[in-house]
Amino acid sequence: MIVEASVATRRLLRKRLEVMGCSIVGETGNLKVGLEMFRQLHPLIVTLDVTISQVEGFTTEDLFKSIRAEKPGVGIILISGGARSLSAMKYIAQGAIEYQEKPFVNFDRIRDKLDYLYPQMMARRGSRAPATQSILRNQPI
Repeated sequence: MIVEASVATRRLLRKRLEVMGCSIVGETGNLKVGLEMFRQLHPLIVTLDVTISQVEGFTTEDLFKSIRAEKPGVGIILISGGARSLSAMKYIAQGAIEYQEKPFVNFDRIRDKLDYLYPQMMARRGSRAPATQSILRNQPI
């Protein structure tokens, strides 16, 4: 599941994660809708935009904590729009499986982490091909 403010980034995340063997069950640019979707769809992995705008006082940290409390086994990948090393350390310490900064998201590192935690994704994909392949031409980018 993808919770990301930027439509373009959601599209990129969807395409890259699908190449890695993930099935995207939902996506939203709203934190409260993200919590509702999480509860309804039961995703195995959630990508979460650290800089997404809060909704009625509900913050990224609130969604992160809700997910961790309700289903601690869900893998959460934090995506940030800027260098936030203190935030990164805080979220990793609280159980996030990865923290990446836009626009330089390292999809190979994410793929390696997901393959380690969820080997069924590599089986679905059928190879260890680089995650940094062009969706259009199947060429490294």
